[in-house]
Amino acid sequence: MTSVHLALGQTGADVASHFWRIAAGEAADEDDKKRRKGALFDVRRQTARAIIIDGDDRALEGCQLLGGRRPVFDARDIVTKGNFGCGKCFGMGFSKREELREMAEERLRREAERCSRVGTLSFLFSIDGGTSGLASALLQGARDDYPTSTLLGVALSRRGFGTPMAAYNACLALHQLTEYADASIWRDYACDAPTEEPNAAFARDLAGLLLPRLQDNIERQFCGQRDVVLRCCTSLPFCDVRSTLSKRL
Repeated sequence: MTSVHLALGQTGADVASHFWRIAAGEAADEDDKKRRKGALFDVRRQTARAIIIDGDDRALEGCQLLGGRRPVFDARDIVTKGNFGCGKCFGMGFSKREELREMAEERLRREAERCSRVGTLSFLFSIDGGTSGLASALLQGARDDYPTSTLLGVALSRRGFGTPMAAYNACLALHQLTEYADASIWRDYACDAPTEEPNAAFARDLAGLLLPRLQDNIERQFCGQRDVVLRCCTSLPFCDVRSTLSKRL
């Protein structure tokens, strides 16, 4: 069973670049360092089963350069539309970026066709930005197009919404998550100790949850309870996941 991971928006792309840097290191074959193995990577193409999406291509430079001569991402899976963002408005991302959504859905379809079975589709995005609308539209479509797959929402909120528009974005995005996602992982940066790189810290915690080789070496915590497996998230509206991995790396 394989999974396909989508990261949307500037914040989602930044978290994804940190996460996939760790994942690429963990997937390296011990006998052949030039090969990557595991369910997160396409063995034939040696690239991640991931799609990075944003309307502004400047936000995706870190993902495009990740891996150097051995890129982590297939260039075709970095979906952008020049300097064409969502205006920090949920409604614009949800209903006014049809071309960008269609491009993302086409890449998702092609990635799904390369899998024998898509077990999980994950959507990583910030709930208070305009791209949360685009993520919600893709989540709705995936619910119809991939009815047997588990839809996982990975939502994060930055420190304070800052503007009334950001608060409205968050309310609308959270409603879509509760309506269409089978499980949700939540991270509120307002609950974290101040750090210069909160996205990198969140990526390390995600790696501790999702990467099998790291799971045995750390303590995981869901809503105050340690060592609760991911399937238990379906009975909880949102799980704020943290781990000791941030202290170890």
